[in-house]
Amino acid sequence: MAALALITSGMGVATADSGEPKPPASSATKATEEHREMAKPQVIELRKDAPATASCQQVKGQAAQAGKETMLCVERVPAAKAPRNVARAAAADDVTWCDGKEMNKAYVTRTSICENQLLHAVLTVKQTGQPLGDAYFTIKQEVNTKTTDTHFNEDFFLRVQAVSGALIAGFTVEIESECVASSACEEGIGPWTGPAPVTLLSEKEGTWQRSWKNTTGNDTMMLGYKLTTRYGTEEADVEWGANESRAWEVRCDNEVDKFAGCVVPQYIPTFEVKSKYSEARQFIGMVQASMSSHPGWEGKGQPLTRESDDKVAQKNRDIVCDST
Repeated sequence: MAALALITSGMGVATADSGEPKPPASSATKATEEHREMAKPQVIELRKDAPATASCQQVKGQAAQAGKETMLCVERVPAAKAPRNVARAAAADDVTWCDGKEMNKAYVTRTSICENQLLHAVLTVKQTGQPLGDAYFTIKQEVNTKTTDTHFNEDFFLRVQAVSGALIAGFTVEIESECVASSACEEGIGPWTGPAPVTLLSEKEGTWQRSWKNTTGNDTMMLGYKLTTRYGTEEADVEWGANESRAWEVRCDNEVDKFAGCVVPQYIPTFEVKSKYSEARQFIGMVQASMSSHPGWEGKGQPLTRESDDKVAQKNRDIVCDST
């Protein structure tokens, strides 16, 4: 039973998959749990109930109904739909650990959230729909938590990769963030204050500092963002975060072990039992294969969870490791 307790060690929110049962000699032990997790980041898909984001085509229709002479819209685009030089420049920024991975997807590890976005801003004339100018810019984010600290930081980076037409003269960008769904989240000032003027190759970057204010129990904090782009009297918003993907959730607790800390609950870590513990490996594999629920078997069963109640944990141990 000791081995089973070990595979869920960590914070109270910890879950673990022990993987598909294998013969004891087949497991390769890696250096540290952190290295395993960083080597295998997981993609968190959009929420099924995520609100639909208006496309530039829809925004044009709304602007026409409102009688506007011009309209500005901003939408996320895949790198494949951007000019080649823009996509290359975005990939070369190299400011987050998920650089080189697919744009507009949130990647997570046990203690980090990372996403790179490519945005396209278009200023058009209402009557003809002809563009007056456009701009491409990238946003790169990296949230890092610690299992032994209730404070966590986010590095935020924006770079204007290309501009044309009227937008060459410059425009402004403003970023806002909310730490929602919990009154226990304390959020510092953003990476910059208010609308910031930008032109070609402008870079805006900084750090958000957040913390969990409680000292007992647990809370899940959901991070949300709104970027506002302005040109003259025209403005356009793009929103993302926990409203569309659960990747942007951070859970903090003080339920297990002597330190309070925070993790990314959507990441499911994998624990490898070393080959030196062959009996434990065989027992875990036998249980996973023989039980209909296949506990902790990746792809077949639900992840294991750490029991934070010591009395319940001891009761479970007593059932397996009885007086015999």
